[in-house]
Amino acid sequence: GVRVFVLRAMKGISPLKADRRHLHYYLLDAGCSHTQAVGIIVGMNVLVIALAWLMQDMSIYIALGSCVMLVSAIVMIIYKWRAHKMQ
Repeated sequence: GVRVFVLRAMKGISPLKADRRHLHYYLLDAGCSHTQAVGIIVGMNVLVIALAWLMQDMSIYIALGSCVMLVSAIVMIIYKWRAHKMQ
């Protein structure tokens, strides 16, 4: 979503132009089926929602930072997995 929009804008490409920079395509390139890719993305969302719910009484900065770190870690794992599979 936002990541792809920003990357396109930074490269001078229309943010509305379709490409394969979405997480779904990275999962497909790593060898997942469409169903598996959707399941992983849904699972990521459930993890972030659960973490946010568990941290609802904490500082918003700690909760938000924790969610961002969780998503970043998962995305980095997926990128590395894709790179490994594409070698």
